[in-house]
Amino acid sequence: AYVDNFRLNLYRGEWHLWFNDEGSILDDVGYDDAIHLCEGSIDDDGRINEFSINCDEPCDLLADIVRLERLEKIGGTNLRSLPVESLQKLPHLRSLVLVSSPDLVENFPIHMELKNLKYIEIRSCHLRSSSTPLLTWIAKHLPNLEGIDFSFMKKCSDSILSALRNLDFCCGENLKELKMFSCGIDSNKLVCLLLEII
Repeated sequence: AYVDNFRLNLYRGEWHLWFNDEGSILDDVGYDDAIHLCEGSIDDDGRINEFSINCDEPCDLLADIVRLERLEKIGGTNLRSLPVESLQKLPHLRSLVLVSSPDLVENFPIHMELKNLKYIEIRSCHLRSSSTPLLTWIAKHLPNLEGIDFSFMKKCSDSILSALRNLDFCCGENLKELKMFSCGIDSNKLVCLLLEII
């Protein structure tokens, strides 16, 4: 059978690997009780091209990620750090997703160069100010960025708007899409920002 995605879960002390979202022992015992550790997608050649890790406690994305040479999208929940050198060596990496990763947001490696990155999603992260290292990195080091997605960040609307207004984004006209979902943005402030940009 053809496999195009996978999921690794920990259930009652045992590892369970799912392929194509079916065929797991967890179908009978209940998926909701399992700890969802990682998931990904596999390309036509059987290589992992999307990978996401989900941690209950702060964790580090391991440097071995460099072995996934065809990786196009990487993401993580509750990440503490990223393996900068490994990520910079992934030639196909186009998308980065960060979820609930406060340690990483505040200590983001602003020297990391991911010139081919086209999309970044930041979900449920707290941005204390417009000069948070993550926002600075997005503005200064992603020249080919085409899309930014901020989701579920209600307490960060002023930081996001301030960054959009004040930081000089090196992606310039390459940026085609800016999503802000459930960010609690004041409509008057957003209108003022759009009028400044236009």
